Amino acid sequence: MGGVLDTGDIGFLDSDNCLYLTGRKSRITKICGVRINLDEMQDYLRDKNIDCSLQTNDPEGICIQYCGTIDVQQFKHDLARNFGIPQTTISVTNVSSLVRLENGKLRVAKNNAGSPA
Repeated sequence: MGGVLDTGDIGFLDSDNCLYLTGRKSRITKICGVRINLDEMQDYLRDKNIDCSLQTNDPEGICIQYCGTIDVQQFKHDLARNFGIPQTTISVTNVSSLVRLENGKLRVAKNNAGSPA
């Protein structure tokens, strides 16, 4: 392997050679020519107190399931503006709850079973 282990993780080394993992290759997509890291988008939404699960349906766009109450049009406008993608590529569905693993992380495959509207 030549000193490299291909795990699918994405990260960087800082000036002290400390490794920081920032995501996974499988969570990066390209929508209308714009590279989107779904983990970064999810962190952005979490910072806005929006509990959600994101998945891509390449190349059409991003499917988002969320809990709670949001203004869907404002939500899509905000994401489109901040991530540089058209609103039409963002599909949102309200759900009563999101499936989580024992450690609290989202279970993406279970949350995104079926097609959001």
